[in-house]
Amino acid sequence: MDHDSPVTEIAAYRSQDHSALQAQLTIRQIMTPRRAFLCALEGEPINDAFFNVPEIYDALPVIEGSNRHDASADVVGIIDRRQVRPAQFRQSVQTHMQELSGAEVRDDMSLLDFAAQGRVDELTLVRNCDVGSIAGLVTIHDLQRLPVRIAMFAALTTLEEDIGVVLDIVASDPQTWPDLIDDPTGKLKSEITTGLKRASRHDDLGSPILAMTFGVKLALLDGLYDCGRLSQGRRPDTRVIRETRNDIAHGKPFQNIDRVAFAAKSLVELHSSIKKFIEIQS
Repeated sequence: MDHDSPVTEIAAYRSQDHSALQAQLTIRQIMTPRRAFLCALEGEPINDAFFNVPEIYDALPVIEGSNRHDASADVVGIIDRRQVRPAQFRQSVQTHMQELSGAEVRDDMSLLDFAAQGRVDELTLVRNCDVGSIAGLVTIHDLQRLPVRIAMFAALTTLEEDIGVVLDIVASDPQTWPDLIDDPTGKLKSEITTGLKRASRHDDLGSPILAMTFGVKLALLDGLYDCGRLSQGRRPDTRVIRETRNDIAHGKPFQNIDRVAFAAKSLVELHSSIKKFIEIQS
């Protein structure tokens, strides 16, 4: 999109807003900066490296030199105390550290891409995108941070809106929606009926899809895949997307932090598939 041209459609505003927001939500917003590192020295015993280090720090960056507070010292590796046997704690850090392997990420990577790639470990080093030096670090627990949740919720919002576009293309009659879903308990079909009644009274701007919950929209999307009306790309796991969206919307900590990457990847893949379908139909 040409950002210097006048925007005349709501969809164009939405796309522009989404791109601008995701571009601002980068690893810089969640990383621990280099100046704040707790470091181990390459030549010291492992016992000394972790002396008085809080238990939540299982791994430390390893630096050269003799001053662990020197923010300009080169980072040469990572030492993880869980990978060292008790009898080895008197040995040097250098003996057991993991050398840098190029698995670092750049500080300008978007948080959504970072989460979706699942590259975060207990400790991942972050390089400055301009000069290549170590700029910070992130851990898997940083996926609980507010900027990550904002990035994912923004992506969920645009997904939700595009599900409405898909339904308008292939199932424009809302009266057919209950027949699309596999609903043994009848709960979702009841929600659809209630939502359609609200929409008919213009309680939701008169648009039926706006009266549907996110769970109903995903169920309708699953139904379109099941009946063959959507066949664009591989079908990602919508259940984990629904669970993660509920955690974010209700302000709950992610119950299983390891599943956040899977949820983000499924979200990105599903939305990419839907956008391709919309483009083809346009």
